[in-house]
Amino acid sequence: MSSKDINVDQCNHPLLTELQASDAYEQFFKDGFDASRFANNIIQGSTIADSLVQLSQGIQRLDAELRSQVSAHHDDLLRQATGVQHLEDVLKMISTRVAALAGSIDRIQDKVHKPYTKIVARTAQLMRLQSACELLRRTLRYSYLAKRLRTQLQGGNREIGKAANTLMEIRSLKEVTDLSGIDMVDADESWMADAEAQIYESAVRLLALGMDSQQQMQLGTALQVFRNLGLLKDRVDEVVKGKMEAAVGAVKALFSDPDFSDSNTATGGATRRAGLWTKVEQLMNKICSVAVQMRLLERVLAKKRDHASQFTYLAELAQASPTGVSNVEHFWKSLMIQIGQECAKLHTISPFIERAFQSEFPKLLRLMTELSTRVLQQSNPEGSGSMSSTARREHTRAGEEAIIVFEQAYLSHSLNRMFDPVQLGVWCCRPCRQWWGIVEQAYPRLTLAHQAPVRVACIPDRHSSPVKYFSLMTGFGHFVTATGVMCCIVGVVMCGVERVLSRVCS
Repeated sequence: MSSKDINVDQCNHPLLTELQASDAYEQFFKDGFDASRFANNIIQGSTIADSLVQLSQGIQRLDAELRSQVSAHHDDLLRQATGVQHLEDVLKMISTRVAALAGSIDRIQDKVHKPYTKIVARTAQLMRLQSACELLRRTLRYSYLAKRLRTQLQGGNREIGKAANTLMEIRSLKEVTDLSGIDMVDADESWMADAEAQIYESAVRLLALGMDSQQQMQLGTALQVFRNLGLLKDRVDEVVKGKMEAAVGAVKALFSDPDFSDSNTATGGATRRAGLWTKVEQLMNKICSVAVQMRLLERVLAKKRDHASQFTYLAELAQASPTGVSNVEHFWKSLMIQIGQECAKLHTISPFIERAFQSEFPKLLRLMTELSTRVLQQSNPEGSGSMSSTARREHTRAGEEAIIVFEQAYLSHSLNRMFDPVQLGVWCCRPCRQWWGIVEQAYPRLTLAHQAPVRVACIPDRHSSPVKYFSLMTGFGHFVTATGVMCCIVGVVMCGVERVLSRVCS
């Protein structure tokens, strides 16, 4: 009997309670009872006989109690035995059916698993086959494109646009599919790099040639090559930067010319000033050439379109710019701003040039106005009418604003010179003769209105004071309004002069 076979908490029989309370039997009720250790303890002790007697008595009492319990519950035990037999039969039947079901499941699993395994293997094989076919197809495509590129490179500039397109297809093909490890592709790597460099260099030469010769076809081909190579924005920015540096560099070279420094006293002032205006005209020609080239570049960019999106190249450049306007469109205004900045530094670089520009500002303004007009005429073969009036005014205003720094000094000086004949006319007995002197002094200033209509507003504001003062003191106010007399003085009255006279007499 083991203590694990008896649950004292569930059995409150008086016999068990008595045995548990006895010192001789309490060890049998412990969870950690060890029969071998118990027997060794009895053998080593001196009470072996007493222990055997106690054990025999306990066994006899338990047997007697078991018989009593069996006799008392004989009918219940028989019913339970019959139920156990029935349960064993049911269990055996269920076990048989479970075994049959397990066998059926194994057979079904075999029938399903084998096709599934084959499907997985065939699917993987099909995927590998498809990948191999796709790789083979793209390799053949690469071979065809490489062969076509070789043929196009032999065509020179005539086929450079197509060669750039083919090169772009090859680059896209390599991005989509990894062709590394294929002998044919690896062998062409160095040649492909040389071909791209050759196409790029040819496009650079073609772009420069197209801008110098004003050939839109060459320029358009070069721009298309750069776009196919993904370098359109970078290359256009480089061209704009180079042309800007060339124009501004020419201005700086003129302003820093040692022939026009104050330390140069070897040449007479008149000769130096004539040489200055000659070089200014040459500078205007150079700026005009650069501006016309950039206007041509802008026009070609506005014509070229992407076949897929139908966006013009100029629109793409504008979208890529943080200001929303491409550097090409903003070139003329940026150039004039930088020229204006250089003009503002003349008082420290070359005071001689500054004085020449201030004293002969109408001449400088005429050259700048002619420059703006030439740029518009030469860059628009169909005529300046293709531009809006607002755009033409903004274009002209940008050129005039570049030299506006010299206007203040010129107007102040001219105002002082106009007061000299006014003072003489006031105290002269025949002021009519002095009026001609005033007209002679005013006429060069009034011609500014004809040269630069946008500057009309500032001319009468400064020169009306001596005229009104003379008219008031001499009573010749009606002479100013006599259009016939004025026509006799200056010939045909220009529209700009009429606007100035209307402001003076108002």
